Amino acid sequence: MSITRFWLFLPRGQRDVLYNELTQKVVQKIFPAGSEITKNPLEVSPEDRFWLIPGQNGPRWLIPQEKKYGLSMFQQWRPYNYTSRIKWKIIYMAYYTGRLGLIPGVKSIGIAKDSKKAWSHIHWDRESVPIPIIYFGTPCSTHKAVAVIVDSFKMQPSIICKVPLSDLAAKSIKQEYNILCYLKQNNPGVAPIPFFLDRESGAAVQEAIIGSPLPRTFSGLHWKFLEQLAISDNATSVFEHSQSLLNLLSKIDRLESKTKILLERLLKECRDSTSLPQIFVHGDFAPWNIKKIDNGSLMALDWEMGDPNGLPVYDFFYFFIIQAYLFKDKFNLNRIFKLLPEYSKKYPLLQILKFTAVSLGFRLSKEEQNTEYLENFLRNINL
Repeated sequence: MSITRFWLFLPRGQRDVLYNELTQKVVQKIFPAGSEITKNPLEVSPEDRFWLIPGQNGPRWLIPQEKKYGLSMFQQWRPYNYTSRIKWKIIYMAYYTGRLGLIPGVKSIGIAKDSKKAWSHIHWDRESVPIPIIYFGTPCSTHKAVAVIVDSFKMQPSIICKVPLSDLAAKSIKQEYNILCYLKQNNPGVAPIPFFLDRESGAAVQEAIIGSPLPRTFSGLHWKFLEQLAISDNATSVFEHSQSLLNLLSKIDRLESKTKILLERLLKECRDSTSLPQIFVHGDFAPWNIKKIDNGSLMALDWEMGDPNGLPVYDFFYFFIIQAYLFKDKFNLNRIFKLLPEYSKKYPLLQILKFTAVSLGFRLSKEEQNTEYLENFLRNINL
């Protein structure tokens, strides 16, 4: 049973306990040491009062009640799912008009903190007071919270702080930090600048990117961005990547045998030994991880799945596959292939496409532990 289903089957009282425990845990990781939640927000100063917005499987957002601090978040965030977008607009209007507390489930809380305690644990050394806006990730094996830290003087997001809520999340955050350090040195301008990694807690701090969310369509700007990613003198192949994933599969004993057999069959089908240029891939190249910044170029966020030994056009295919999976879009292979540049036509495109789909399906099946889930995913994209 997935964590989401587990949450929904818990008795209401038990869910509330876990809800409060998780919120307190995140507050203690992001706010200064000793900070505590108080049920009476009037006990603390206005900038320490927050709205706690629920999600389907626990807390989702913690945003300041002073809307001058929180409005910047709404400008930077746009859900792509139709239902989520409607809900988000309702929340935005309620927040803007001061009626957010009237929405069922939304709680008013205060954060009591020692004014003498500094924010150095999140690498904040400015005179202005930092105002966190916290997003609680969906509970999973890499569960984490992401805090957008707003500069109270500039009223704009300044840094992003990611804190792990599981051991695998700590590993994932560290991996992204290392990737961002590499890109800063070798390919600046494609990713946020990394500032700090606390190796003890697993928390990492990076630059906050201010930009416009993009539509779900693929454009010339996307190609221009992908062509900026580093290409080494090394070669790779779909066979190499398929074999690597097959080796990984053989070492995992918590997948159902049916799932393993399915993945092995699909990976053997998409192997091809053609020599290909090695590409630095983002690994989760989706519309919600890309922003258009002031100079008109694109910048990508969330590099946890980055890989310097990637396949060409992997990110391109992933862009469509992840949307076909999440939004049940029709996967029009002919239309997608027409968007490819001429030089890519010499690549084994169908094999790269299938490997991209299978590698994503592999990632999803490890979380769901369900062969039917994986088969439905591949069926949705006609593979």
